Amino acid sequence: MSTLTSHARSIVSALLPRPVIVDRYAGPEHNGAAAAALTTSARFVRCYHCYHTFRTAPQAQSLTCPACYKHVRVDDIVIDDCRHCPKMETAGTIFVRRRAKLSVRTLVAGMGLEVLGELQAGSVTAGRVYLGPRVAWQGDCCAGSVNLDPAAQITGGRFRIDPRLLGVCPTNKALKLSTESNLLTPSTTSDTHG
Repeated sequence: MSTLTSHARSIVSALLPRPVIVDRYAGPEHNGAAAAALTTSARFVRCYHCYHTFRTAPQAQSLTCPACYKHVRVDDIVIDDCRHCPKMETAGTIFVRRRAKLSVRTLVAGMGLEVLGELQAGSVTAGRVYLGPRVAWQGDCCAGSVNLDPAAQITGGRFRIDPRLLGVCPTNKALKLSTESNLLTPSTTSDTHG
């Protein structure tokens, strides 16, 4: 009878969820999602359709903008192979790894873009752009900041720096694209989605 009880206990204990032990002093790279959830309770993202800034859960991957009601992807995208697509948009960061190639007409990366491979784009809009060594870049870029490695190869395109694209502040001032200057300008309408 005791053997049956011990087997039943081991089966039940195997089926019960185990507590996650997190070292609060180690970064998220050591403990995964559990540590990231402890260190950040919410994050701010900016809609790439209407430029409305709002708060979201740190584990969210996509959601609907509360201002324009359009779908917004907020997760980070990692490219580690050869990929061709007409449009790639995220309010997060896009990483193009070494030996990877991305060919896209329109690329929007709200928080930033890190390229270590090859990128061909018609237009790129990003918060921060980093081009590593041995990068092959072709396309126009509008970014809050650009950090180039001296060995990066830029074969074509215009670069424009707009500091208003840097970071996402927790203010709900909507930004809109001005058709005359093609720059982001503060909206003159009052924001009621606070």
